[in-house]
Amino acid sequence: MVSEEKPSLDNKKLFHFLRKYKDDFLDNSYSIMGDNAMIPQNRMTYYYALFLPFGGVARECLIDFDNPSQDLVGYDNDYLLPQHYDSGFLKQAKALRDGALYTYSDFVEEQFQKYQKRTGMDNNFSFQVALCQHFRNAYKNLDAFNIDRLTERLLAIMPYITYPQVRFHLLQFYRQCVREQAVEVEKALENDSVFQRIIRPYAGNVLYIDFWGLGCGPCRAGMLQQREIVEALKGKPVKFLYICNEAASPRESAEAWLKENKIQGEHIFIHPEDWAYLEAHFQFSGIPFTLIMNKKGKLLKLSSYDLTYKPYYIV
Repeated sequence: MVSEEKPSLDNKKLFHFLRKYKDDFLDNSYSIMGDNAMIPQNRMTYYYALFLPFGGVARECLIDFDNPSQDLVGYDNDYLLPQHYDSGFLKQAKALRDGALYTYSDFVEEQFQKYQKRTGMDNNFSFQVALCQHFRNAYKNLDAFNIDRLTERLLAIMPYITYPQVRFHLLQFYRQCVREQAVEVEKALENDSVFQRIIRPYAGNVLYIDFWGLGCGPCRAGMLQQREIVEALKGKPVKFLYICNEAASPRESAEAWLKENKIQGEHIFIHPEDWAYLEAHFQFSGIPFTLIMNKKGKLLKLSSYDLTYKPYYIV
């Protein structure tokens, strides 16, 4: 709701102002220096009429989630093509875009043309900073991104990054991402014998790992809420692992509650020493605490672990 005292911003006046003072606001590399320098940049980056549309693909979903193809779901979400795909995928992907294989590069180009038409402005320093911010956010927030997909995003925006200092910091961040992922893959929890002993029987599945306790009200509420999801994913390569400390949650009492409330999934009771080790390893002190692991054994970094959020259980 728009307040009468604070009317909504007049975009035409805003764009006219920015065009008039382009060298001072948009094409001024010194604009990011100073104590509060990123405030105006952030305001422009996330303002819906300026650079926000470059942050992601927001539109009506076209996939039938009752019978999804994993590659096709990913493509429909972000236009990033899988590393390997066959003629069947190509035909389906083209069908989603009226006969055209629409890529993330196409998306960026289309949004840039709309931006030019809407604002009357061209490529500029602030625009390039905004592209880099959205690139960074994509890596930090979207766990489906591996390095191949991140590279595809990088290649899509690089033609627009003409300022040497912006290009330098973008590539520095990309190199950091490559190094971080290499370290994660190398570790892959291979040396964690306690955790590996727990998850080894379920290798090859997406794992929802929930640390819980019988005396934890939010834990029980979450498990009750997840029952429909667990039931819906029966027969699919997804496993729900509910792990509890057998000292804090005696097996007999816990199993009675699980049975009474029809809590499906894999119920794992571990020794207090193993529980303490996992608390230290994953750095948690309260429950419920949730981890999600993909089929390759990589822990995902999600901004939310709400298992009722539909896209998370189509993995």
